[in-house]
Amino acid sequence: MPGDIGRYQIDYIMVKKRFRNQVKDCRSYPGADIDSDHNLLMMKSNLKFKKIVSRKINDRWHINKLEEEKINDKFKELTNDISINERTDIHNRWGIIKSTMTEAASKTLKDNKRTVPKKEWITTEITSMIEERRKLKIGTTYESQRKYRELRNLIIRKSKEAKETFFEEKCKEIEVQMRNGSRDSAYKSVKNFFNDYKTNRGTIEDKNGVIIYEDIQRGDVWKKYLEQLYEGPELTGQEIEHEEVMDNRSNYSVLREEFDKALRDLKKKKAAGIDEIQAELWKESG
Repeated sequence: MPGDIGRYQIDYIMVKKRFRNQVKDCRSYPGADIDSDHNLLMMKSNLKFKKIVSRKINDRWHINKLEEEKINDKFKELTNDISINERTDIHNRWGIIKSTMTEAASKTLKDNKRTVPKKEWITTEITSMIEERRKLKIGTTYESQRKYRELRNLIIRKSKEAKETFFEEKCKEIEVQMRNGSRDSAYKSVKNFFNDYKTNRGTIEDKNGVIIYEDIQRGDVWKKYLEQLYEGPELTGQEIEHEEVMDNRSNYSVLREEFDKALRDLKKKKAAGIDEIQAELWKESG
């Protein structure tokens, strides 16, 4: 401004909306010694390139089909035909069990990707109607076009009804969890329902509340935190001996009742482990 009684910020750095979360800091430096009537404007960003990872394509199993009685009985029948010789070692036994489970799942639960609905509220009836609509769309006659429009309107109505029913059941499930005091389960259901995903900013604060951006400094903060977390008195000889006795107890074989209880306590709708077999397959096997 005239008379140098006020100043305006007239320099900006434009960043695409896609990369705005990579901007860590942006500020002007009035005291910089540069031959210009503008102030130095500096932005600190962390550019991350996309990692192209080739993922292994596994057979897709439609686990929800286990709720159908016929498919469930067929799956149990196939998994019940395991014959293992008692002389077979533990590794070969596990290989036979795993191959039997995967083959049974491939025969009974494998679906064409086009027939697997993307939305949870899409029922089998609506899926079959969509397949019929796809066939009618190819027709060129007036009758086929009329049936296509009627079926399309029917699918829209059925989908809206199924969606409302699905939402009502979800809300009732959350209400029951809240009444029973299962707040953790209710919070998890709400989080999965609304798909509330928060991006990882990759920044932490030190003990003074200062935000750390540099990787080396973040490593030092984590090191100090872990040292403070695990800091404690050294173990005496008696405590070490007691821990060795407890470790020797783990050599005993697992009882059948313990195995059955662990199998019953497996939670459904979880990602598969290193064996690539979901918990539902183990619980419903013969």
